[in-house]
Amino acid sequence: MLPMLLSIAFASFAVIPGSLASPAGRQDAPREVLPQRVLYAGSPDCERSRQFMALLGEHFAAVEFTDYSGFTGAAADGFDVVVLDADVRPTERSIGLPRRPELADDYDRATVLIGAGGVIVAERFESKLDWL
Repeated sequence: MLPMLLSIAFASFAVIPGSLASPAGRQDAPREVLPQRVLYAGSPDCERSRQFMALLGEHFAAVEFTDYSGFTGAAADGFDVVVLDADVRPTERSIGLPRRPELADDYDRATVLIGAGGVIVAERFESKLDWL
């Protein structure tokens, strides 16, 4: 099921026109805002999540945040694409992986998996994605 999710997700995230950063003094044409509604499930109070939200907000019609560990398939209702990403926060006794979201066996939403949070979800669906 998950490989289908990934192919749908990558098809939904078409190439973003223009560069992400403009050279100093260069005036770019206004960026086209893509019509997809994106739900970003990440780590609260995390700079990485804030940066992803800002980037997605520049390019998509609607972007909302939800906590990665509390994400459920039902939270994806009303969104075209879900981005699952979580910050790893190591401690002395743990490598700091977040709690995996609870997803039903029939979860079939267009989903982009990023970093450790993505691998944790991929393992749940017995995907071939793995740690590098």
